[in-house]
Amino acid sequence: MDKEKQKTYDIFISYRRKGGEIMARLLYVMLEERGYSVFYDRESLRTGRFDESIKVAIKQCDDFILILSPEMFDGRKPENDEVLKEVIWARECGKMPLPLQMPGFEFPGAGYKFPDSISDLPYWNAPPIKIESFTYKFLQSYLHAQKSKLSEVLEREL
Repeated sequence: MDKEKQKTYDIFISYRRKGGEIMARLLYVMLEERGYSVFYDRESLRTGRFDESIKVAIKQCDDFILILSPEMFDGRKPENDEVLKEVIWARECGKMPLPLQMPGFEFPGAGYKFPDSISDLPYWNAPPIKIESFTYKFLQSYLHAQKSKLSEVLEREL
């Protein structure tokens, strides 16, 4: 990968597509609108190997956001989990991920074994945050600024 052509990011968003993609997208738009350079795979990945691009982006970002969605761990083996691999890589790069817990999220039961390097994940400071409200205010102002007809609907709903 040519280092001169490599884009750098302030923030990396890690999420499970099933259950977390809409929140990741809203967070991406919100942060980009506020001037941050954000790695969001659907927008940021172009060519090359997926795993290598992810590692490079995680290594050079300042902050790592982990979206904990309700179906985050459903039916997944920890050793094959791409999102957990991202979290492990972030920790290896000296980053402390900021976990955002969506409504309905729960850590798996005692039978689930996290990889050793992130075995303390359930104990990270990840209070339930209603990030749907956090992004809703932004969405409302964004649509209003764009003079969208949806902004009128949102104003009536408040």
